[in-house]
Amino acid sequence: MLEQTFDQVQGRDSLRNYVAIDIIDDNFGIAKIYQMENFETSAGESLIAASQTVLRFGQVNGQVLVTSATVDGWISPRPTGN
Repeated sequence: MLEQTFDQVQGRDSLRNYVAIDIIDDNFGIAKIYQMENFETSAGESLIAASQTVLRFGQVNGQVLVTSATVDGWISPRPTGN
């Protein structure tokens, strides 16, 4: 559904985006990226989508690298004001 829907996107409006960063100690950290957007398709359908991306960082051989990444999200028809 996501791939088919995003192929038809005509307009996009960001509702909320922010990043939270937690440093666990000098060697580890977590960044959480939150996004929420309205979409309108070429057929006139209004949708809302939200996602959370979590990036885990760690020192590997003296360099800070992304050690894991996860993305969770959903897409749904936008509720009407009835």
